[in-house]
Amino acid sequence: MIINKNLSKMNTNHHLAFKYLESKFNKEDKNYRVIDIGGGENSWIGDWATHLVDKFVDPKNSSKSFGAQVFKVDIDDTKEWDLVLEDVEKNGLFDFAICSHTLEDVNNPQVACRMINQIAKSGYISMPSKYAELTIFEGKSGLRYGGYHHHRWIYQIRNNVLIGVPKMNFHDNVDFSFNQSAGVHSEIAFLWEDNFDYEFLYPHQMLDNRDGPNRIAELFEDDDLIL
Repeated sequence: MIINKNLSKMNTNHHLAFKYLESKFNKEDKNYRVIDIGGGENSWIGDWATHLVDKFVDPKNSSKSFGAQVFKVDIDDTKEWDLVLEDVEKNGLFDFAICSHTLEDVNNPQVACRMINQIAKSGYISMPSKYAELTIFEGKSGLRYGGYHHHRWIYQIRNNVLIGVPKMNFHDNVDFSFNQSAGVHSEIAFLWEDNFDYEFLYPHQMLDNRDGPNRIAELFEDDDLIL
């Protein structure tokens, strides 16, 4: 269940995670298990993390991972999560899972969401807001693009459910009446306990562009964190 959510400027929601951890655990005792999923060696959560999941971090050379145990895992691949599941079976659920600015990048975020729910008691998730991803920018070459060109998914929260929709080039030509001032609303973040609900619309196929902008725009008109 989502217990706290916020819409604000990029990377200003970290306090949600820190305040939650500080309210539940004594950092000096290290009597907790916190796993960072996709945070890399220089994760902003710092030495709160006891474990790290990242495809690009070498467990044998992770001097910058704050001493966390590293699982080199492709989070898109269900089978690779076996390493983490074995740890959970042996040592119990993680107390807290962090997944910050990762779910928008991967091909199959459904896998990561399912596994996060399976391995942890609570957690923090953040990603760019729909306002950031659908704001139209123009590069030096004159090419117009929406948000972050390398991202694959756009997210919002509706009725306390995380909703993911494939990001397509077609979005770059649709007027959602967003503008660059939406930078102050560029990130959504939420805390959850027990589990969180999620839904991915059209996860394995592109939306039919012949439906025009109205059908697509409807997906973004209503959510819990709307301007």
